[in-house]
Parts: sequence; C-alpha cells; structure tokens
Amino acid sequence: MDASEKRLLPSHEGSLKSDEPLLKAQAFENQLDQELIASETRYRRLFESAQDGILIIDAQTGQIIDVNPFLAKLLGYSKEVFIGKRIWEIGPLKDIIASMENFMELQRNDYIRYEDLPLETFDAQKIEVEFVSNVYLVDGKRVIQCNIRDITDRKRLERLLYFERNLLSQTLKSIGDGVVSTDAAGKVVMVNKVAETLTGWTEKMAHGKPLNKVAPLINTAAKKKFCNITKKVLKSGNLVEFVADTQLFPKDGPTLPVEGCAAPITMENGEIAGVVVVFRDCSEKKKALQSIEYLSYHDQLTGLYNRRFYDGAVNKLESEKFVPLTLMMIDVNGLKLTNDAFGHTAGDNLLKRIADILIKVCRDDDVVARIGGDEFVLILPETDALHADVILRRINAAILCERIDTGMLSVSIGLGYRMDEPEGLRSAYKNAEDAMYRHKLYESTSMRSRTIDLITNTLFEKSPRESIHSKRVGTICEALAIKMEMTADAVNRMRVSGLMHDIGKIGVPETILNKPSGLTFLEWDEMKRHPEIGYRILLSAPQYYEVADCVLAHHERWDGKGYPKGLRGEEIPLQARIVALADSFEAMMSDRPYKKALNLAQAVMEIQKCAGFQFDPDVVRIFMESSEDISQLLA
Repeated sequence: MDASEKRLLPSHEGSLKSDEPLLKAQAFENQLDQELIASETRYRRLFESAQDGILIIDAQTGQIIDVNPFLAKLLGYSKEVFIGKRIWEIGPLKDIIASMENFMELQRNDYIRYEDLPLETFDAQKIEVEFVSNVYLVDGKRVIQCNIRDITDRKRLERLLYFERNLLSQTLKSIGDGVVSTDAAGKVVMVNKVAETLTGWTEKMAHGKPLNKVAPLINTAAKKKFCNITKKVLKSGNLVEFVADTQLFPKDGPTLPVEGCAAPITMENGEIAGVVVVFRDCSEKKKALQSIEYLSYHDQLTGLYNRRFYDGAVNKLESEKFVPLTLMMIDVNGLKLTNDAFGHTAGDNLLKRIADILIKVCRDDDVVARIGGDEFVLILPETDALHADVILRRINAAILCERIDTGMLSVSIGLGYRMDEPEGLRSAYKNAEDAMYRHKLYESTSMRSRTIDLITNTLFEKSPRESIHSKRVGTICEALAIKMEMTADAVNRMRVSGLMHDIGKIGVPETILNKPSGLTFLEWDEMKRHPEIGYRILLSAPQYYEVADCVLAHHERWDGKGYPKGLRGEEIPLQARIVALADSFEAMMSDRPYKKALNLAQAVMEIQKCAGFQFDPDVVRIFMESSEDISQLLA
C-alpha cells in the first residue's frame, strides 16, 4: 500500500470531513497523471507508426535519444545502432552533421530545413530525403527533433515529369512539321523552328499575337480565308483539319500549299487551355500527286496518253455521239527484233521516235495514245475517210524520212470509221484493228528480212574482223557441205549458217568484240550470250528458221561440255557441228591481237586432236580429207 492509499484509509468517521479538500486534490492529480499517460501513449503510437523518419537528439551532447521504426527501416539499421550514438557518428547522417562545429551551429538554430538531401542506406541504396529539425524543451531540457521524409519517389516523378515536359518541348521544336500553340484567348505562346521558317515569324515576334495574324490560311477552292481557327476549336472542343486547297500566307514570300490540323489542349478537368496547330508544307506532295495523276493517264516512256485515258475518252465520245470520227490503229513492226538485236534502249528509242512523229502530224484535238507495248491508237474527231487518208499519208511520209542507227522504223496501220451516230466506237476499233493486222501480215516479213540485213551490216561495220571471219566460215561450211554431197539447198543453208553464225554478237558490247587482249570471266559470260541472241533474231524471219537452230547450237561440243544447252553427240544438229569446226579452224588460221595464226599443219593437228571431244569425229574425218583444198579457199 503506497502513501496515497494510506492517506485515504479512515481512522475514524469524523476525520472524513476534514480530508475532503485533500481527496479532491488527489483525484485531480490522478486525472492529470492519467491524461499525461494517455498523451504519452498517443505520442508513442504516432512516433512508432509515423511514415516519416523521426530522430530525437540531445541538444547539448548530440546523442541520439530515440529513433522511430520507420527511419531505422528506411536507412537499413537496427534501432540499437542509433541509440546513444552522436549524430555525426551515424554513417548515413554524416552528410547532415559532418562535424561538431556543424552541430553547434544546429544548436543555435531553432529550425533547420534541407529541401533535397541525398542519403545512402546500409545496403548502398541512394535515396533522397527532406530533412527538418526543430528544437523544443522536454522537462526543461532542450532536445532536437529531426523529421526525415523519404522523397525518392516524389523526386523520381518530378524528374519523369520534367523529362516528359522537356521531351514534349523538344519534340515539338524538332518535329518536321510546323507547330504553333496558343493560349485560351488564341494568342501565340510557342512557335517551333519549322513554323518559324514557314510563316516568317520568329517565336519572339509571334508571342502574344493572334494566330490568324501569324499563320493566316485561305481555302483557294472557296476563295475565302478560314474563319478564326482557334475560335472554332475552342468553341467546339474538336479537332479541325485543313487539307486540300489550303494556302498559307507567310510574312514574306509567296504562298505555300499546306495541310494539317488544329486541336484543343485539354486540362485534366476538361477545361480547354489553348490550341495547338500542326501544319506542313505539302508543295512536294502536291507535285508528286500531280505527277502520279499525270502518269495515271500518260505513258511513261513516250509521254502520250495511255490505255486508261484512251478508254475514258472512248466512253466520253461514245456518249456524246461525235460524227464523223476515225480511229487509226498503229502497230510498230519488228520491235521485239530490235530489242533482241540492239537492246531495249534501242527499242525504247524507236517507240519514242514513232510517238514524236504522231504528235507532229496530228492536230490539237486528236487523241494520240500508246495502248500496248508496240500499239498506238489515234482518235480523230470530225474526220471522215478522206481527211483520215491525208493524215495517214503524212505519217507514212514522216516515217520514210526518219533515220535511226539501230533498227528500222516501220509501222502497220489500219483505219476504222464512225460515220453515223448509231455506229459504236467499239465497231470502229475492231475494223481498224483487223485492217492493221492485214497490213502487218503483208509488211512484217519483208521488213524483218530488211532488219536482219541491217543487223548483219551493222555488226560487220561495228567489227570488220567479224565480217571477214563470218564470210570465211561461210565458205568453209559450203565446202564441207559439198564434200558431204548435200543438196544445193542444203549447201546454201550451210553457207548462210556460216555467214550468220555470229549475228548474235550485235548484242555484245563493241569494247568486248574488239578487245585486243584476252577476255575476263565476266566478259566471257557476256560473249557466251551471242548464240541465244542470234537465235531470237533469226526466228523473227521465216526464211531463217532452219538457220536459227544451227546458230543456237554452234558452240555445243561433242562431249556435252559446250553451251548454251550442254547438248552432246548427235543431239547437236549436223549444221551446228559443221559450223563449230569451221568456226574454230578459221580462228586458228587467222591472226588475232592476242595470238598469232597457226600454220595449216598445226591447225589440222589441233582439229584432229579434238575429234570426239569438241568436234564430231565424222565431220573431222571429212575435213581431214579436204583440209588442203579448204585452206586454199582462205588464201
């Protein structure tokens, strides 16, 4: 029993009245004790559960009196590490109180705050804290309470927010489009570099000015300026696009075609804080679209109208019932032959020359179109048969006067007419096409023969050595055919085969044909194409069909190691076997820039050595029997 309890025990009944004030005082004191205990309990609970670190320090000695669990956990140390230590002895806190002198300065200040303080935890993790210290009295003794708040996440979010803002700012400034932003009143607040270039306004000049003054836009189709685009976006809260036929009027210089959009800048609460306008110079795009549109209706090679335009024109003329009207179908003769012999560039040049002639001859209202690879068509409105014949004669005369170095200009032309409204253009087209094919049937054979003669002459002019070689090979082939007792027709075919065997070399570059030294691997690959080129050329003319197979196979070998097909033995046509030997023998007996000619004995020995490998043994045997006679023919 304590003293207070003893005081409450009655000694006798009369003494209760005299102790009443004392009892009241004792009760009040007990109440204060209870409230103090409750207050201390609440403080301890707050101290223990606080989500900020709390450090209690003796202001006189700097010793740590208490530390709450949050701070211990935050820094990664046990509570025992802190208690009794001076603050500058705790590793993570040395950055705050680095010395006794700094602590003494802290003692003199009732309040110290560090907004952004880096700390390192026990496990070397970097954290950022906000440090606040307050000095107050406890039972007459000065203590320092340090509140340490972990602001690592907040700082990370601040950096992220700064990064995103900076990223957005730099993106807007470096983007390839012009960007102008305004406030809610439509006044300019930001202009990126591209927008400065397009509008002629610097950001400094434009700041605070109405958008319509900095970037005035006009719709050329409607012939009027846009309404206040900022006002329209602010009022509707919707994106506004401007695309086709929009022109920007820069501060200085000519107008520019532009496209783009204006969009509201919306706050989190839905309030519109301004407008951002993004636009770009679409001059190149407009040119590209015009080019695409042009190419969609024009032939890329000749610049004439194409099949698509022609079909549209036919539909229009069909509905409008133009009469009289003439359709002229034109087909270029020998285009494939020209491509095979002289290359596609020569074929393209031929087509362009034909197109130029048609443009010069035709009238402004006539439609000239290329509707296929070698097909042209003319639509001649208000033209009857008589006037169409005049145009036809002009075309033929112009073609006769035209001269080209590669190939021949030759066309087959057919006419079709619509003289009455009930007649359709489709019928006129078919009549013109039928007439054109009839003319082509008559003209193409002779034209191809003339073209082959031209090719042969061109090759011989290109390489005089080839002219001599081909004629001598033809002579050898003729002699061997006679020795084999072939018919007169067969002997003639052998002579022509020898003469034409290298016609495909027209497709081989002149630098390779006349090269004074041996050929490289790539040059040999190019040279080895000539049998196939020659085959395609000769197939175009019926009189050379039988010769074509011989030309294709004249570099095949008896052992199957030749080209282009790798035929062997009797798979190789007899004509080709004869030409192969004649070709090699003539080459051996002729001087070349890179080797001297062999004498007859050496050449005959080489031919005999290759029997059964490169050459047909039977052809070699017949050659051996007449080699001296053949050599006399070459003298």
